[in-house]
Amino acid sequence: MSTENTPSGTTQTDEGGLLARAARRWRQGLLVIGVLALDQLTKAWIVSELALYQRREVIPGLFDLTYLVNTGGVWGLGQGLSQTMRQVIFLGLPVLVTLFAAWHALQLPYRDRLRQWSLALVVGGAMGNLTDRFRLGEVVDFLLFYRQDWSWPAFNIADSCICTGIGGLLLSSFLLTEDADEASPVLDEEPPPSSSPPDEPSETAAPTTP
Repeated sequence: MSTENTPSGTTQTDEGGLLARAARRWRQGLLVIGVLALDQLTKAWIVSELALYQRREVIPGLFDLTYLVNTGGVWGLGQGLSQTMRQVIFLGLPVLVTLFAAWHALQLPYRDRLRQWSLALVVGGAMGNLTDRFRLGEVVDFLLFYRQDWSWPAFNIADSCICTGIGGLLLSSFLLTEDADEASPVLDEEPPPSSSPPDEPSETAAPTTP
């Protein structure tokens, strides 16, 4: 139970803060589960509706649904690596990163809401892609944006949540840096000289004797 000093000098407990923090962690857990469920449900629907490499037009000239598999990282990065390297990088490393992110989220201050929700998105997305890798050995991608001869690498809901969470963490770091700069005292400036002369020591008259 944490305590804080009040202006009157007394100490009061922060029970409300602890209860609110526990409730927020519970909501973050729901967000992680929701991201994981949405990611897996959409992938299962794509696999059942489309054949491998098939495309279905949604917005002509801009956006299609497709069914692709990815043995690399986000946006297909690292697909040319050997199978051993892919297992180390895309299985072992994400597990460690996910565990660290979950642990770090529990250590965040009470008011650091942006980083809390951002980490929940990252953890949920990472768990979605890890589920694919453990089940299938590859990740299902199905969102494809393009324009004429140009196309963005296909991705999925998990990738979107990971990138959104990372963006939130970067924004949070920027905001915290600005707050720290505004709160820090200016140490380079010297105080202006005083215009009043220094106080002179008072003289007391010596006692006289008759």
